[in-house]
Amino acid sequence: MSEADNSCTFSIVMPNYNKADFVADAVRSVIGQPGVKAELIFIDDASTDHSMSALPQQSAEIALRVFEQAENLGAAAARNRGLKEARGSYVIFLDSDDLLVPGVLAEIQEDLQRYPELDFLAHPMQLFAREPGDMDQSLPAPSGKDDLLRFFEREHPWLVSGPVWKRSFLMQLQGFDERLTSQQDFDLHVRALIERPSYRFFPERVIACYRQEVDSLCRKSSQSMESLQMRAEMLRRHLDLLEERGLRTPLIDKAIATYLLDLAQMMRWHKDKLGQRSAAAGLGIWLIAHNYRLVRPSDYSLGMAYIRFKHTMFYNRFPRVQRYLEEHYRERLKSLISTKEPAEA
Repeated sequence: MSEADNSCTFSIVMPNYNKADFVADAVRSVIGQPGVKAELIFIDDASTDHSMSALPQQSAEIALRVFEQAENLGAAAARNRGLKEARGSYVIFLDSDDLLVPGVLAEIQEDLQRYPELDFLAHPMQLFAREPGDMDQSLPAPSGKDDLLRFFEREHPWLVSGPVWKRSFLMQLQGFDERLTSQQDFDLHVRALIERPSYRFFPERVIACYRQEVDSLCRKSSQSMESLQMRAEMLRRHLDLLEERGLRTPLIDKAIATYLLDLAQMMRWHKDKLGQRSAAAGLGIWLIAHNYRLVRPSDYSLGMAYIRFKHTMFYNRFPRVQRYLEEHYRERLKSLISTKEPAEA
């Protein structure tokens, strides 16, 4: 890891893979920030488009440091490379198709002066489609719930660019888990909260503009068989950490069980590849709920029946029967069946 440079307040880490149409605006949104000591660390993850030639020229005030990966290793590895190279006291992760809000770093710098004890500051992001301001929606909305519970309920109190991390705290977390092909930011934020850090959410301070991409590579990868299985393993590791810290609660157990049941039934999407083994793979994911006693034995057995039902394509030929059984299981399992969108990135 690079030594922190006391003259550099912010290190903005920007991973990039084939975002040539967006990188110039993203980079300018950082190097055009006035009145702060900062650096932009641009990590190109072996792009095959003209991303590198699309980079704007250096700024006089904010250093642009460019690193090229020899092979495509994914966003988690690119962000970890950026963290390794970072010299600032605080780190922000910004995707190469998103934008920092003009002047926001100077405002955050004032917040840091007021709250130097915080391990991180969290902020909402403004959604946009083609240009900032074309969608009147920010993410996330405030909530009175515990943030750790909100993550397990998949409400996402903040997204990857929301936190401004104290670099020393982020180093303790050892960065992103490179084994995950999706949900790397979810995992990092959960592990951070399990450490019981000192942090504050600033609902009025929108930090970035987040580009909505429905057909994104990340969203597609989150639906792969490997991703579903790795996310289940991620939840198992979270359960171990929660157990070690004495942080398991009935509400958190229920939220994780709901997530596992959702992953288990989603394995049916890979029936063409797995055949009858898709149900077995789903049941293997659901077994985590039994091993950690997340649900009552009766609900665990009912969950097994529900997974087998979802993996039986036979019912597709009889829509009325399928609807009846779906309603039957939803009534019996109640809140253990997720109403979230199934393919979160």
